[in-house]
Amino acid sequence: QLKSLNEITIQLEAAENHDELCRQVILLGRDKLGFERLGIWMAVDGQTEMRRGMWGVDMDGRLTDERDMLIPVPKIEAQMVMEEEVVAITDMQAYNDALEEYTPFKVDRSWLLIGVMWDGTRRIGWLYADNAITHQPLQQNQYELFRLYVATIGVLLSRFRTQEALKASEETALNFQQQLKNLNEITIGLNGATSLEELCKQAVELALEKFDFDRVGVWLTVENQPR
Repeated sequence: QLKSLNEITIQLEAAENHDELCRQVILLGRDKLGFERLGIWMAVDGQTEMRRGMWGVDMDGRLTDERDMLIPVPKIEAQMVMEEEVVAITDMQAYNDALEEYTPFKVDRSWLLIGVMWDGTRRIGWLYADNAITHQPLQQNQYELFRLYVATIGVLLSRFRTQEALKASEETALNFQQQLKNLNEITIGLNGATSLEELCKQAVELALEKFDFDRVGVWLTVENQPR
């Protein structure tokens, strides 16, 4: 299984984007590592108490798209993961009792693994695994494998976030350079205007052409007129 984890890591590194990475985390964790049900959730920027669904496995073992789900982080989980990066819950009755407001997420299972992914000191996501399909007992090697998987995913997610932030920064810089170029071209074009009327007309036309505005208008003040 450690060999499988290494092979999975190589496959995950080839993911083209964040969504595909999360999708492959679930598929490979199910098909290659043997976890019958997995789910991955991501933290919501600026909302430390909220999380957004990504991908999971339903009660029939099928991949499910959960990206339209946005729910608060259960308080009991927030308390647990403050102490450990990976938590194994076997007292499901006590856990379910603490999930009063999350009734739709209560399922018949005898254990639940919760792992937190970090980017430095910032919590960026959660990975879940349970035995709701076969109800097989939790093995120690499953816990250790899950712990290593969580750590691996955390590193890859952090790397993706860094790469996406860098890409966004580069795109912003390129866009700004293009806007400066457009502004320079507009200035050159306006310098050729032979009258005030032509100047205003060209200002509107060039702004629509170069800056992709929907609507542009030019208004002039009237001298010696009260405001």
